Amino acid sequence: MLKKVLLVVMCVALLGTMIVGCSSPTSESSAPVASNDASATVEAAKDSVAPKADGERIKIGVNFFNYTMPLAQDLKRMIDSAAEALDCDVEYAANDFEDEKVVTGIENLFASGCDAVIVCNTAEGQIPKALKVAEQYDGKVFQFFRTLNEEEVKDAAFSSPYYGGQVHEDEMQVGYNMGKIVNDKGCKNVGIINYNHGDLTAETRYEGYMKAFEEFGINVVAETWEVATGEQGTQVTENYLASYPEMDALVVVGGGGENLIGAMSALQKANKTDDIVLVSTDFTDTLIEDMESGTLDAMSGGHWCDPFFSFMLAYNSVAGAEWAQEPVEIAMDMIYVTSAEEAKQYDEWFRGDILPYTAEEIQQLSITHNPSLTKDEFIETAQSLSLQDVMERHADLKE
Repeated sequence: MLKKVLLVVMCVALLGTMIVGCSSPTSESSAPVASNDASATVEAAKDSVAPKADGERIKIGVNFFNYTMPLAQDLKRMIDSAAEALDCDVEYAANDFEDEKVVTGIENLFASGCDAVIVCNTAEGQIPKALKVAEQYDGKVFQFFRTLNEEEVKDAAFSSPYYGGQVHEDEMQVGYNMGKIVNDKGCKNVGIINYNHGDLTAETRYEGYMKAFEEFGINVVAETWEVATGEQGTQVTENYLASYPEMDALVVVGGGGENLIGAMSALQKANKTDDIVLVSTDFTDTLIEDMESGTLDAMSGGHWCDPFFSFMLAYNSVAGAEWAQEPVEIAMDMIYVTSAEEAKQYDEWFRGDILPYTAEEIQQLSITHNPSLTKDEFIETAQSLSLQDVMERHADLKE
């Protein structure tokens, strides 16, 4: 993955303008770079950075649905902060939930000089194609928010030198936990809205919901898949309201975004926010207000830190960490919010001026600053992330 072309670009950069840098990464969003009150630490650490064997800067590509939704803005802010702390480069590409854009986006990122690409793919079949692209550029592909379920695809990926691993939630458990919350709120007749068939996250989370619904005797009155836009979310919800007057809960399974906004709009227009419990995943930008008004009743989220760990895994692999040369899999949990008070706590500790990981903490998760870092320590840090964990680690910083 040592590319002569990047060395030429580096020389030009030293004479004049820099290529996409960590303090101003290439992006399709204008989300701000986080401020962790650690500028001095970042600057002092830059001289000690040991990127790649030949001294070239590390560059990581990020391929996601889009960079306007709240989840993506949080994702980008955390990754930009990591790139700044590590003095590396990052470039973004959006696939807009369109299957053909996933592999094309990966190829474009590698062609632009990325050493590794982290991706939230829309279907498993894209990974074998992505690995062929990675082979052409002598790079690596890492997944976030996604895992591999098909045995043949998984075996081929984990045996490939061009596959770096995956960071994802235990989606079955997330769905089950959310289904239990629906039960705890007293609901018995549920309508379901979901993303694509073939989207492993949507399907696995759905299985978790169904397991909980069966266990707690909750009836699914209707379900609709392939719902991704706001217009579709509104239309399906309106149809449910007209056809199933007994419905007392609506679950947007695959995750929030435009489809959730559409469902919220339909419930508000019909004055049904007090009568129907609405739950989903991916915290909204207006989470506190939505919870206070009763528009939303429960959400799971905070998992925008998954791509952060996928980014850090890719960085360590490119930087030469021995333990990151083989595929690494990390399963994480989400943050659950069931009240406005919990939403306020999340907003303060995850979305405030101080992010879940400061510059110093980010550097300790890299072998360039912490050469003794082990795989077990890296995984343990990722899996210990929770609201309580952040509140305890950063208690002194809030004083």
